[in-house]
Amino acid sequence: MKLCLLSGISLVVSIYCLCVNTNDMYEYVFFLPLLYSVVSALFFIGISSKRTYRLSLLYYFSNAVIFIRYVATPFFTVYSDGLIKWGWGPDPSSKVMLQAIVLMSIEEITVFVTLYIAIRHYSRHTHALPQQRAIDARGEHIGIIGLYGVLAFLLTLAVKPVLVLPADVNSDNVQTVATRQAEDTAGSGIFVILGNTSKIVLFCVLLILCKRAYDRWRSGFFIFCAIVVVLVNVYFNISITRIRMIFAAVIGLYFLSLLFKRIPKTAYILAAIICIVGFINISLFKFSYALNGTNNIQLMTATMTAQFQDYFAGPRLVGQMIDMHSTYHRQINLSTFFNDFLGSVPFVSNYVDQTNRINYYFNSYNNINNSTLIAPVLGTGYDYFPAFPFFFTIMFEFFVIKFDSLMISTSKISYRYLYAYMGFCCAMCMGYSTQNIFAVFASTFIPLLALLKINDWIILRFANTTYNPVRILNSSKV
Repeated sequence: MKLCLLSGISLVVSIYCLCVNTNDMYEYVFFLPLLYSVVSALFFIGISSKRTYRLSLLYYFSNAVIFIRYVATPFFTVYSDGLIKWGWGPDPSSKVMLQAIVLMSIEEITVFVTLYIAIRHYSRHTHALPQQRAIDARGEHIGIIGLYGVLAFLLTLAVKPVLVLPADVNSDNVQTVATRQAEDTAGSGIFVILGNTSKIVLFCVLLILCKRAYDRWRSGFFIFCAIVVVLVNVYFNISITRIRMIFAAVIGLYFLSLLFKRIPKTAYILAAIICIVGFINISLFKFSYALNGTNNIQLMTATMTAQFQDYFAGPRLVGQMIDMHSTYHRQINLSTFFNDFLGSVPFVSNYVDQTNRINYYFNSYNNINNSTLIAPVLGTGYDYFPAFPFFFTIMFEFFVIKFDSLMISTSKISYRYLYAYMGFCCAMCMGYSTQNIFAVFASTFIPLLALLKINDWIILRFANTTYNPVRILNSSKV
C-alpha cells in the first residue's frame, strides 16, 4: 500500500511538472519524480523480499529526505515559479540544467543501490542479534558523563552563551544574528565542543533518570517528566537552522515511544505545536528581508517553497555548481580538499584558509558575501571528482544504514542517541554540504564518542578491581 502511494504521488508530481511548468530552465525537471517512481518501487520490492535487520528510525528518515529531494522539490520548484521569482546568483543555461538533471538522475539511482547494498551487508552482520535490543537504563552509568554535562554546560554558558542557548529570533535581523553567532564561534573550538556535547549528554542523563524512576515506581509522573525533558531539549535547539529543532523533536519522540509504552497523545501534539510555531517564527525572521517587514504567511509560504531548492540541493543549485567549476577550477586543488574538512575541525580551523573552500567559492560565484548558501554534496563531488561525482553521496548514505544498524544493537540510551544524531546528519546529505556533515562529525560525534568510551573504560576498571584480603599473624583475613 505504501509502495503504491509513493509511486502514485511521484507519478502525479511528474505529470504536474510536465504540464504546468512554463520555465525553459526546468523543462526536464519532471524526469526526477518519474525516475523516483520506478527506482523506489524496485528498491522497496527488493528489500521486502529479503530478510533484513529491523530497519529503524534512520532508514525511514533517510527515505523521507530522499522523497523530498526528488519528488517534493521539483513540485515546489514548478509551483513557486508562478508565484515568486527566486534564486541567488546567475541562472544556469538550459544545457547546464540538463546536465544537472542527468547527474541528479544517476545520483538518484546510486542512492537506492547504496541503501540496498548497505542493508544487505549489515543484515548479514546482525543476523545473530535480537531484532532490537531493549533499553537498559539501570545498566548505564551516568555519574561521570552527568558531571561532565553539568560542568561543560555551565562553563559554556558563562563564556559563550550563544553556543548553548536558543537563538533570539525576535530581535535584530537574520544577518545580524548569523554574524554574531559566527563571531562568537570563531576561535572558540573548545567551547564549540563543550556546547554541542553538553546538551546531548544532559538530555540523555535526564532521560535515563526518568526511565529508572518509572521502572521503579511505575508512576505516570515520570513519563510527564520525560516529556518535559524532550520539550525543553527541542526549545534549546531552536536556532536560525530549523532542521536542528526538527532533529531534536523527532529523536525525542522516538525515545519516548521506545522507553515508555503509554505515551499520551498530548506529548506529540505539544511537540508538533512547538515545532510548527518555532518553524513559522524562524521562517518569518529569516525571510524578513523578502517580506518587507510584514508577517504575511502567504508570501512567506511562497518564499519558503521557492527555497526548497536551496535547502534540498535542487537542480538549479547543482547547475550553478557545474558553472562554478568552470569558473574556479584553477583555484580548486588538493589544498581546497583538505581545507574543506580541516576547516570544520575546532582549533585546527583557526589555521585553515577559509577562502579556499568549496562553499566559499560557491557563495562568491553567487555574489554572497557571507557563506550562507549551502554547496550541494553532489556539486562538491563534481568539483573534486568530475568523472564520478557521487562519491560523497554514496559514503553518507552507507553511513546512514551503518548508524541505523548500530542503533538497534546497543542497549544504552547515550550511544543510541549519538548514532541517531550522526545518522540524521548523514541522511541530510540530500540538503547539507560536506562541510556541514563533517563539522558535526568533528565537533560532536568524535568528542562525544570518546567521552562515552572513556566513561565505559573507567566503569569497567572499577568493576574489575577486586579486594584481596590479607592475613595478619593468626587473625582472620581482613
